[in-house]
Amino acid sequence: FYKSMRRFPDDDAWRLLDERVKIGRVRRKLRYDLYLPPPSLSSSSKRRDGLIFLPGGLVDHVAYASVAARLSDRGIAVAVMSMEPLRLAASYLGADPIDVISVMKDA
Repeated sequence: FYKSMRRFPDDDAWRLLDERVKIGRVRRKLRYDLYLPPPSLSSSSKRRDGLIFLPGGLVDHVAYASVAARLSDRGIAVAVMSMEPLRLAASYLGADPIDVISVMKDA
């Protein structure tokens, strides 16, 4: 039943993600996509502002590409977690504190 309710990103979201990957502004990882600020806004220190998005129920994480890209354009590193296979943000389904901490260290 839940598979029929899953939401997929539109073509614009995929195009934006592909464009950002090609110019090095998105790093695709197994469990998340990391949207990076432009070099002109990147801090030289190891610490930077960031957000971690846990997608809404049954929503593909690529659907957040537009919001994540706009935030990264303003100097904020944004990680959008992939909640596959069920697309539910629960600790026993991949959204546990250990995953979040590993994303924070990578950003």
